[in-house]
Amino acid sequence: MNLLTFLTTVSLLCILCQSVSLVQQEQVEKEADIDWTAILEQVGQGISRYTWTAILEQVGQGISRYTWTAILEQVGQGISRHTWTAILEQVGQGISRHTWTAILEQVGQGISRHTWRAGDNQTCVPGERKADNGSCVACPAGTYSSETNATICTLCPEGSYNPVTKQSSCQVCPAGSSAGKKGSVNCTLCAAGSYASKNGSEVCDLCAAGSYSDQTGAVDCKSCAAGSYSDQTGAVNCKSCAAGSYSDQTGAVDCKSCAAGSYSDQTGAVNCKSCAAGSYSDQTGAVNCTLCPAGSYATDGGSVECDMCEAGTYQEEEGQINCTLCAPGTATNNTGSIVCTACPGRTFSEAGARNCSKCGNGTHPNGKHSACITITCVPGEVRAVDGFCVSCFAGTYSSTYNATNCTLCPVGTANPLTNQTSCPACKPGSFSNSTGSLNCSLCSPGSYQDKSGQTGCVDCEKGSYQDKTGGSTCSQCRDNRTYTTYTTGANSSLDCVGPLLKYTIEKSAPVELTDVKTVYIGRYKTVVVESVSGDWAVRMPEAPYSEYHIIKQGDRLVLSSTLDNLIIEPVIGNVFCYKDSEGHGQLFAGYQTKDQLGRQCDSFCRNTDGDEMGPHCAVNGGKIPKSPCGIPKCVWDVKCSSGDGVGYRGSANNVTTEGGTVVACQAWNSDYPHFHPEFHPTAYNVATYGLGNHNFCRNPDPGNNLEPWCYTTSLWIRWQNCGVKKCDTSLPYFEH
Repeated sequence: MNLLTFLTTVSLLCILCQSVSLVQQEQVEKEADIDWTAILEQVGQGISRYTWTAILEQVGQGISRYTWTAILEQVGQGISRHTWTAILEQVGQGISRHTWTAILEQVGQGISRHTWRAGDNQTCVPGERKADNGSCVACPAGTYSSETNATICTLCPEGSYNPVTKQSSCQVCPAGSSAGKKGSVNCTLCAAGSYASKNGSEVCDLCAAGSYSDQTGAVDCKSCAAGSYSDQTGAVNCKSCAAGSYSDQTGAVDCKSCAAGSYSDQTGAVNCKSCAAGSYSDQTGAVNCTLCPAGSYATDGGSVECDMCEAGTYQEEEGQINCTLCAPGTATNNTGSIVCTACPGRTFSEAGARNCSKCGNGTHPNGKHSACITITCVPGEVRAVDGFCVSCFAGTYSSTYNATNCTLCPVGTANPLTNQTSCPACKPGSFSNSTGSLNCSLCSPGSYQDKSGQTGCVDCEKGSYQDKTGGSTCSQCRDNRTYTTYTTGANSSLDCVGPLLKYTIEKSAPVELTDVKTVYIGRYKTVVVESVSGDWAVRMPEAPYSEYHIIKQGDRLVLSSTLDNLIIEPVIGNVFCYKDSEGHGQLFAGYQTKDQLGRQCDSFCRNTDGDEMGPHCAVNGGKIPKSPCGIPKCVWDVKCSSGDGVGYRGSANNVTTEGGTVVACQAWNSDYPHFHPEFHPTAYNVATYGLGNHNFCRNPDPGNNLEPWCYTTSLWIRWQNCGVKKCDTSLPYFEH
């Protein structure tokens, strides 16, 4: 025996010993997995005595009786006699007496006779079968043997099972389970939808229609509850009856449709509901009822159709239980009416009438056409030739009973409707200038009317405008002190004329002015002043009437100011108004180029010839040589004195002494009683200071005086201030 064979043998025996230890530690059943026969078939052949002796010297000592017993119990049953003989021939020779003694002391005490006599005929108990070699083999799970020395194991029949080996009989499958084939090792629980009501079932029966089983292992099926059904076998649950159907008993295989006149609006119904009064269902299987349409009704519940309203009745709403009688003054001859028709003209009806009846001669229906009454013409009507009443036409009225004529609406009123007892007054912003008017006329743009019941509209006054129709007031121009219109009836804000200036300090946003203003600048800043409309004066605050700039319309002035403030004021006199005392505006130098009718002038409005109409112009290439421009008369420097009084052109011509004596002024062209050659009415003094062949107060000496004065006719008083009122905001610049 070579080294390789020896090592192989030692390894196999080590495996054998380790396996036995596992048997000892665990359970004998699991050691059945070791093929002892195969091991010993390999071990027993071809091993020399010396080898066996060495092995058994090592192995035979220290093995417990239980271990040897387990080994030989497994080994002894499937090893041929030849194999055992070979093993024992090898083992028996050359083993010391001590070794065999130890082995046999361990082995001999717990090994069954059957085991030691492996290979001989044995008696097989029930649960076993005799193998070909005469040994006994345990019947596997799913089989059995009920006799001694059985030669075969029999498969468990259908409806039974055997879960373990070496059994002498099979177990019957309990109710709720089945075994459908022979040799079953266990029973199968009946699936949901099936059942087995008795033990030993080969198959589970399907639940019949109308029943169900929702669990495995059922021994019987449950009947479907009322409101549900099952229409097939093998159901695991029942279906709820659909809306429109019901089931009033258990175990139903289908649901019944709701009868006409009833309904079911939910699933799983056990009965159907009757349609409520006012509704119906004309088909089976309804899920809801339909409301009776307008013109019909259903008095009772459970209706399969609705009844039509009879003639003389109506129903305007759906879902009603009855119809309503036609009200007096109405009628209908149709069935299924949703409204009754009002009786027309001279007809009437009582409640529930199918037709309207005609009133007899000399009578007419009352207001509701519910009866005929003797004719009385009410206000808003007149009696016609045939004795009946007719309505007054639009634009007329009657205010008494049994009137014979309708009266035309007076001026200032209008009436667009017939059958009226009065004519409403025209509202503010409208008028009526003729009798019998159907409607009031709206005031046109440029006019207004702030009162009701008027026969016409009023032109907007100067200084105002109205750019819409139906105005009850006129809008004032943007600055009522400095702006005006040169005509009445202005219909646009563009008709407003007045001064407009823009100034900018350094890079600030432009500021617009329409009247005088003291403007804070700050020293050493650049000021840009631009006249958009009219002439403007830029005055120094410390000497406003000696240090100033005049900016003409359209001009632009740039100042590098060293002052904190500047006074900027518009030049109103002789630009936007004229001084009537100066030859009716002979010195007017404004920029107006339209006459007071809005027509374009051939040139600027002027009055060089002193015409009493004031500034005027030629229109249409001279075809109209003189058309007044509507320039207003100045108030400032005529009825009051502004500034230093140089521009005053009023008619004040006396002074009042300290004692209260009034003394007349001396004429400027006279040197008596006081000589004054420097202030004679020269061309310059006339143009600049307004001197002339008159004795009106003026100020031709602004360097020494700041208000109008005159030489007096008193020998004792050479000159004196006239006490002319100073102009302020209490007075307008001009007469609108």
